[in-house]
Amino acid sequence: MTAAQPTAVPPPGRLRALVTDLGGVLTTPLFDAFAAVEEHLGISLGEIGRAMAAATARHGANPLFELELGRISETEFLGRLERELAEELGRPVALDEFTERWWAAMAPEPATQALVAAARRAGYRTALLTNN
Repeated sequence: MTAAQPTAVPPPGRLRALVTDLGGVLTTPLFDAFAAVEEHLGISLGEIGRAMAAATARHGANPLFELELGRISETEFLGRLERELAEELGRPVALDEFTERWWAAMAPEPATQALVAAARRAGYRTALLTNN
């Protein structure tokens, strides 16, 4: 999406900006990305959820939250999940393609992107605020 120059300024005392998230808002639903990863790995979301819970118990904090806050790297996040999934499933699990498959499964959401572009053309400031 390219930034367009505002063509009008919203009246004083009214909303002046539109702030939006990325995943599941400007992209297709996150469920699609989870489903693609699940299919590729042959691991259910329930198994991933149990691995996340085990990693949370082991390290004292949810690894996804720690990743989103920048407290651990993506490599460490995936390593924690790999270790917990291996224990849960009784076999090694490689998550080296997790990130690529996740992002590849998300496509632009044209209707929402058009709404943001229309708001910008109408003079509203636009911003992206995301935990990704």
